[in-house]
Amino acid sequence: EIGNCVDMGAFLFYENEIQGTLPTELGNMNALTWIDMEDNQIVGTIPEEFYSNLDLEEVIFKNNTLAGTISDSVGNLPRLATFWASFNEFSGTIPTTFGNLANLEELELQNNRLEGAIPIEFGR
Repeated sequence: EIGNCVDMGAFLFYENEIQGTLPTELGNMNALTWIDMEDNQIVGTIPEEFYSNLDLEEVIFKNNTLAGTISDSVGNLPRLATFWASFNEFSGTIPTTFGNLANLEELELQNNRLEGAIPIEFGR
C-alpha cells in the first residue's frame, strides 16, 4: 500500500499510462516533497487527505483528467512552490487560499473549466 511509504520524498510517475484515481493514502506520506503525475490518465478529484502533506513543495498533475474543484485546503501547504494542474477538467473558482502561500513561485491552471475572477489575495 502506497500509504506505508511514509519516508518517500519524491513520487515521480510522469509520462506513463497510469489510470485510476489518486489514492487517499497519499496523505500518509508525510516526507513527500515532490509529486509528479503529469501526462497520465488520472481521473477523479484530488483527495482532501492529500493536503495534509505539509512538506509538499512541488505538485504536478498536469495533463490528466482530474475534475471537481481545487480545495481551499491548498492554502494549508506552507512550503508549496509549484502547483501545475493545467490541461485537466477542474471547475469552480480559483481558491483564494493560494494567496496564503508565501513560497508559491509557479501556478499553472490553464485549460481547465475554472471560472470567476483571479482572487485579489494573489497580490498580497
